[in-house]
Amino acid sequence: ASRAPLAALVLLSPRVNVVSRSDSWARNLSRDILPLFDWHRGSLAMLLSAADRVADDVFLAPVYAHWEGAPRMLVQVGTGEVMLDDVREFVRRASREARVVYAEYQGAFHVFQAAPLGANGAGEAWRQAAADGTRQHAMIGAPVEPSLFVRTEGTRLWRGAAEYRVHGANYWQAMHLGMAVGPSANRTRVQTDLARLRSLGITTVRLLAAAEGAAPHKMPLQ
Repeated sequence: ASRAPLAALVLLSPRVNVVSRSDSWARNLSRDILPLFDWHRGSLAMLLSAADRVADDVFLAPVYAHWEGAPRMLVQVGTGEVMLDDVREFVRRASREARVVYAEYQGAFHVFQAAPLGANGAGEAWRQAAADGTRQHAMIGAPVEPSLFVRTEGTRLWRGAAEYRVHGANYWQAMHLGMAVGPSANRTRVQTDLARLRSLGITTVRLLAAAEGAAPHKMPLQ
């Protein structure tokens, strides 16, 4: 089956250079929340060494990638983020080859969009993202079915005419179990787990996107 064209990219506080030490790291160090949780820099250095990669590898630093033929991008960042300078450089480069809509939110921290709606511009950021996504679907001729989207009304979530309640669970091991090959690969287990979660009324799961070995060269980096 053919795939529908990608309508747009929505990049919320994107980490466009995972090995960066731009000036905004020092300038916003005390203002941003990211440094409090930025525990994986040691594993990144190990990854660079193990894979013999260089700091401008586009998989580690998409700021250096080419975006010719990419769909329209919406990029949001807070001026209080340590990655502010990296995102600005990403937008400068990407704008040469793609259409980029860029928005800075004054004083906002990393992934401020996840803050309670109305705090640090989060509500406005989501409204901008929703409007941009809907507009891009219309431009490429893709049908927009409102009932498929979850919307807010006051402090409640709705999908179609029904109230939407989020019942979630952390499913950290799914990344390892879902591997195609490897010592932890077990996709049958993933299907069984998801079916069980669904039977319990769980509608949302949170997954890991990456993990590291327990010690250098003893376990593979994922």
